[in-house]
Amino acid sequence: MFEEGSGDPVLDRAIERAQKALAKAKRRWPGESGDEDEDEAADDAAIAGRDALTRLQSGAWDEAEALAQSAVELDESWRDGESWREFAILVEEAAAIGRARPG
Repeated sequence: MFEEGSGDPVLDRAIERAQKALAKAKRRWPGESGDEDEDEAADDAAIAGRDALTRLQSGAWDEAEALAQSAVELDESWRDGESWREFAILVEEAAAIGRARPG
């Protein structure tokens, strides 16, 4: 889970929810279909998701949202787009909370 903490419990909880959704998305589309291209796309989505979470934790809100959206787009290209949608929504929520923080 998110260990560093921002000092803002609302933001920390939002990032933790995104972190849980990341794990869920990776389980829903594990990249073990046997189709090399699809499996590579699943791996790329997982990397984008991990990087989005890292950006959230560092306060790079726009980058986090863009990376989360790229995971959704990969999912939509290969599947139904549902595996990564919740994650992207939670990243957007955390980013909005982060942007609204004073300072």
